[in-house]
Amino acid sequence: MEQNLLSNFEQSLKTLTKPSLKPLSIARSLIVNPSTTDQTISSIIQTLSTNPNFHLHHITTLLSEISVARPHLSPTVTAALRSLSLTRPDIPPRAAALSTLVSSPPASDPETTEGLFLSLCFGASVPVRHRLLLDAEKFDVRPSVLLTVLLGFTKDPYPYVRKGALDGLIGLCNRVVIGDGGVIEGCYLRGVELLSDSEECVRCSAVRMVSEWGKLLVANNDDESRRDLSDALYVQLCSMVRDMSMNVRVEAFNALGKAETASQYLLMQTLSKRVLEENKISGQLSGKHFRLQALSVAGAFLHGLEDEFYEKKS
Repeated sequence: MEQNLLSNFEQSLKTLTKPSLKPLSIARSLIVNPSTTDQTISSIIQTLSTNPNFHLHHITTLLSEISVARPHLSPTVTAALRSLSLTRPDIPPRAAALSTLVSSPPASDPETTEGLFLSLCFGASVPVRHRLLLDAEKFDVRPSVLLTVLLGFTKDPYPYVRKGALDGLIGLCNRVVIGDGGVIEGCYLRGVELLSDSEECVRCSAVRMVSEWGKLLVANNDDESRRDLSDALYVQLCSMVRDMSMNVRVEAFNALGKAETASQYLLMQTLSKRVLEENKISGQLSGKHFRLQALSVAGAFLHGLEDEFYEKKS
């Protein structure tokens, strides 16, 4: 029976003049059957990865099913997918097809999977790059490599790729223990830099990144500088409460609500739009962590109340 189905599969391909689902349905019936031999499955993988009449989405769907049903064949599936990504870059639905792969990535050798991830990330397709960054944690990529890739793509020319990279860094901060102060500081400052991005979606993610990495930066320092860094983080977040985008302002107030500590002077200043006193903030706030004047804090809480009143009135 198995050989008959395989013969029908191959015969239907020989007589195929236009795209058809018939050979794909035959292939799937063999794939889902647990009694089908590995030799037959390997033949199907080879045929799927080399036949130009198949839609890429259908190919990757079937290859993904093979990877789930037969994990020991995952290296073969990974090699086929990598070959497809390099030889068929002109096919528009690559991103949709890739989503099938990402939903259940091949459980193969970590180096092979990491290589596939990197080769697709640095390919020409922007949708594929965006999709990979969104689902980066599903691949077996070393945190150090993933951190480098995500930091690099925060400078991508496409805003949704920058946003995806920022969201990936936020997730990485919450999943991985990072003890290198220089790395933490660099990620925090990259988030601060993107607070002034021209795109709303990027600024929203930048606010969340500054909040998460800022808290990690504060926790990673000694008690002597921790207060200054906490105040610096608080001021950075306050600077976003006057953003032109309501979504960014909401993110800023959500982040301020999660802020752990701030000096009494800053908290009091948020209640008044007039600068209460010429208070010179010392320590690390006068350095590169603090690029804004304390004036940024003035009336921050009142601006939030005005926003809420306006929304309810509308």
